[in-house]
Amino acid sequence: MTGPHAAAVQASLDAHDPQAARTIHEAEESVAEVEADEFERTTA
Repeated sequence: MTGPHAAAVQASLDAHDPQAARTIHEAEESVAEVEADEFERTTA
């Protein structure tokens, strides 16, 4: 996770989500998929 609020978001998830690591991993995978789709759409 990156960005100006990444540490605060991570701390919030750790405090409120017992499966924070899994949540973050799934979110990062989703972002990567969207970025790949967007790259393909704009370069095709």
